[in-house]
Amino acid sequence: MVRHAFTMIELIFALVIMGIVFLTLPLILIQNADSVEDNIIQESIFLSSSKMSQLLTFQWDENSKEAGIILSAADVLTVSATGDDELDRNLSDFRRGHFREDKHRRMTPVNNERNASAAVGLEGALYDDIDDFDGIVDFDVIVLPADSTGGYKKNYRADVNVTYVTDDTNYTANPVNFAFTTAYPGGTTNLKMIETSIAQDRTGAGDWDPNFVLLRAYVANIGETGYFKRRY
Repeated sequence: MVRHAFTMIELIFALVIMGIVFLTLPLILIQNADSVEDNIIQESIFLSSSKMSQLLTFQWDENSKEAGIILSAADVLTVSATGDDELDRNLSDFRRGHFREDKHRRMTPVNNERNASAAVGLEGALYDDIDDFDGIVDFDVIVLPADSTGGYKKNYRADVNVTYVTDDTNYTANPVNFAFTTAYPGGTTNLKMIETSIAQDRTGAGDWDPNFVLLRAYVANIGETGYFKRRY
């Protein structure tokens, strides 16, 4: 006997199977889209973290090292009155708490004093200290199409901000109680704050969430230990 058509029961089973497929396919696509978005979030965190690691390799300030001397240790700089006076110069080239020994950290020479740069942002043509990176904004963070700036479903932006923050505390108290803040005191201090962040455009119309991924690090004006040099 030759069959030329489906039986009714076979047709019903086929329709049921097709219905199940069409019902589950959108759920699979949504789950896949969410997974892609989660991967982008992870990439954002890694990007922000790697940028922070890069910035922490730069010197504290433009004037930390004496101009024209390559193999020199960074010195502690003089800051304005907004900095904590407990960290001011104590004796000759030493701050309070410094060890008066060769090759230890010290301030700039008292007869050739150097001050912390008042402004943050790129100074000159080279990025050679952490505050040179202040205000950098990169819209080409996570780009899928070659001619588009944005992510899989939302736009992303990388920001870098560097600013002076208050360093005021009572260092003679026991124990010392110091709270890191984000407040700009209006002048130079012994503490700079670095922020690397990934902002997300929540609606696609410029509604940026600047704290989508936000990392902070604080870098102090402590100078470096001196280098031992081989002389000929």
